[in-house]
Amino acid sequence: MSLFKKTINKISNRVLWQLYGYFIQRDIMDDYRIIRLKTGKLKMISPLQPISTEASIDTIISIIDIIKVEFQNRYSKFKIGKVEEAMKKVPLPLNMRSASDGTQLPFGTRIPLGDVDYLRFGVHWFNEEEGIPTDIDLSGVFYGDYFSYSREIGWYSDYQTVFSVFSGDLVNAPKPHGAAEFIDVELNEAYLSGLPYVAIFLNLFAGNSFETSHAVINAQRIESLDDDLRDIAMNGEAFEPARLLFSTPIKKCSDIKQMLVCLIDTENKEVIWIDMPKVTRLLSAEYGLGSCSKSDVATTGDMIQAFISRTQPSLFELYSFFEYDPKLPDVSWANKSPYDLSGVMGFL
Repeated sequence: MSLFKKTINKISNRVLWQLYGYFIQRDIMDDYRIIRLKTGKLKMISPLQPISTEASIDTIISIIDIIKVEFQNRYSKFKIGKVEEAMKKVPLPLNMRSASDGTQLPFGTRIPLGDVDYLRFGVHWFNEEEGIPTDIDLSGVFYGDYFSYSREIGWYSDYQTVFSVFSGDLVNAPKPHGAAEFIDVELNEAYLSGLPYVAIFLNLFAGNSFETSHAVINAQRIESLDDDLRDIAMNGEAFEPARLLFSTPIKKCSDIKQMLVCLIDTENKEVIWIDMPKVTRLLSAEYGLGSCSKSDVATTGDMIQAFISRTQPSLFELYSFFEYDPKLPDVSWANKSPYDLSGVMGFL
């Protein structure tokens, strides 16, 4: 321990935060650990072994305390405005694979929707070239408790349920309006129906990439569910700036044609940002959710469970070591702070 104290000042910020993140979750029994390989595939791996002795627990607490003192020494010279509590749900992008490929939001970020009953969530895009259609497809999967697969809605499945409506499958997005596909969800009704989560997927059916089609993910508040949505999806009226809860472009490279965008939490009314290539199976046919062996390829259900159960250092924790200055602007979703992490990267 004394050697660690003497050498901690030589450890880089990023590595020290990774070390801190490892130790703060050592007492968490986690059945869902997933790693992303260089090939882009996701694999289930064995959970960390539980801490078995009181001495081990004391050692870990001591290590965490030493790291916190070092963080205080490094960051207290910086000043910050009031940091919103919601920043506790914005993970620090500690490695290349935790920073989202498609947006500036880190994997696992929870975006608050506020007190909204009806939500419109979807994508807007344009044809990449005049006269050549670009086709992006949107779909959703509702999950029950313990991520039991329930039902689908979208371009290849149902267009309507009791608590959701799909706008329709559009295959052409000419300027000036482009095209939009979206799903309207009555969040409270979905949750009361035993469906706490909605997974949102994108499929680039025709076109070079999500980025060259200027694809933008939008979420906005609506007043009610409506059956006739195709016209507003085609004439640029699907998303209104005054009603938007958040909006972010997708910048996936050309070799990514399918992706799991996010998870909508119907109970807590949050969007859990995932932004990863879609895996081949929704559920594990061989083993069942969460019971894969060490070599098994992760399913969509496995990956979602891992995202919502993991613990890692947050933007709030980083800024807690800064000196508060009331003259500086707040760090909040209202000020779009989590969308621009370029400044944060300098502290890591």
